[in-house]
Amino acid sequence: MSEENNSIPTPPSLGGDVQKVTPVTAKKDSGKGFGNYIWKEWVRPIGEAVIIALVITTFLFTTVAIQGMSDMPTVKDGERVFVPKYETWLGKLGIMSFKRGDLVVLKPPSDAPQSTRPLPVVDKILEMLRSTPLVKYVPSTPTYRPYFIKRIVAIADDVVKLENGKLSVNGIKINETHNVPYWQSEDNFDDSSYLANSKSWPFRKDGGNKVEFTVPKKHYFVMGDNRSPGGSEDSRVFGPVTADEFSGRATFVWWPLVSRDEKTGQVSLNMRTLPRPAAFQALNEGKSQPVMPVVKVKPAAVITPTLPTTSPSAPSSVPGSRSPSLPFQHP
Repeated sequence: MSEENNSIPTPPSLGGDVQKVTPVTAKKDSGKGFGNYIWKEWVRPIGEAVIIALVITTFLFTTVAIQGMSDMPTVKDGERVFVPKYETWLGKLGIMSFKRGDLVVLKPPSDAPQSTRPLPVVDKILEMLRSTPLVKYVPSTPTYRPYFIKRIVAIADDVVKLENGKLSVNGIKINETHNVPYWQSEDNFDDSSYLANSKSWPFRKDGGNKVEFTVPKKHYFVMGDNRSPGGSEDSRVFGPVTADEFSGRATFVWWPLVSRDEKTGQVSLNMRTLPRPAAFQALNEGKSQPVMPVVKVKPAAVITPTLPTTSPSAPSSVPGSRSPSLPFQHP
């Protein structure tokens, strides 16, 4: 009796010898993988965000910080205003135009006295380096062109006149109730300087032969609402400007959200719109001017004389004296 064969038969070879297959794995390029990571996780998202921000601020809207007091009391130092940029592009396409009374953000002409300023922070660093004896060479301070915020008071072909600080356009006396009473009540209204009279405006090349000034075609005449002596550097100094210099129209104050009255300490909502003043709206629509309010000037401070302690001829201040002419406020 034959023994049972329990061995497992080996399958026949198909077409030759059987070879062991080894799986192929891709070699990792560590340098390329890190580059892809930087591109996908950092460079691309940041680049897309920058492009979107540029598109928004160039074509849709932007915000501008107010530096200085040249448009007091309408806007104050440190506030931020909303500027719809699409209005500027619509103006360039001829679909809309800026009107009298609009509050515009603009670049001043390059030859204006305050058209350039030292770059913040950098000028302080360079100043410190100049005072260090070990540093032999320090580069000149870089500058930039700041934005001004001014009000359009006249457009092309308008005849402008300013006498004793009072504005007239096309023979119509403009009752600027939005700013003149404020400065009159502060007893700081400029009615006598060379800027308060159109005949002596420094930009004029006609020698001041005429009191009136006609705004050239495609130009605008802008002024700050600050009518104190030296309160604003505007078209009275550098002349009329074109719409190409406009960044846009300031329409809304959005920051700070609240404000605190320095006298009463009362906190109130600070956000507000910036419409055209009633006087300029009336001028645009051919209506009568608003009535100027009766202004009560603040009483002069009374100084009680005291007996001299050292010198009997010591001079005393004069109560109620006007403030001296100040340099131009920051725009």
